Amino acid sequence: MWIVAVECMGTACYVLADEDFILSLLTNSSLRDKYQKYTFSDHVKVSMLAFLIFHFPMPSFTVA
Repeated sequence: MWIVAVECMGTACYVLADEDFILSLLTNSSLRDKYQKYTFSDHVKVSMLAFLIFHFPMPSFTVA
């Protein structure tokens, strides 16, 4: 499941705005398109990183 949310940037603020709410505020179609392209691109990057970390974990090194 892909959950998109924007987090509040205030100190000690834990409010999240979901994608539907954000899109309802973006009335300009150009901004909506940019937002959706950015969130999709970010999702792909995060998914690829999670895949790499899961399938190719870093080896443990010990110093003698």
